[in-house]
Amino acid sequence: METCEKIRLLRKERELSQKDMAEKLQMSVNGYSKIERGETEPNLQRLKQIADVFGVSPRELVPQGSNNVVCFINHGTYTGNTFANDERQTHQQLLNEIEKLNLVIAHKDELLVRQERELADLRKMLAFLDNNKS
Repeated sequence: METCEKIRLLRKERELSQKDMAEKLQMSVNGYSKIERGETEPNLQRLKQIADVFGVSPRELVPQGSNNVVCFINHGTYTGNTFANDERQTHQQLLNEIEKLNLVIAHKDELLVRQERELADLRKMLAFLDNNKS
């Protein structure tokens, strides 16, 4: 059973309308209905929101034994996610996530270098103040 079918089934079991779901997810009814029709693949964040509404794990919404890839990365202030069931789409999304993570790492390294310079300057100031005390 596809993700869209599982979502539709769970919604109907809980006697919710598409409008109810759209309101709970803070999205348009048209946007939500596209998810149920399989015209739009929800990203992992949206998939988690839908799962939360139903009180299930996002894993339960993803078909088992298929080519689906779910990747959730949470590192400090960076959060990335990927959910796709097309191998080429998944590959490209993962490459994009890797590129983003490399940028995050480069930025972190720049911040560490700057922090080291500031610490060195503070140590020099402390040494200067200590020398002038005597």
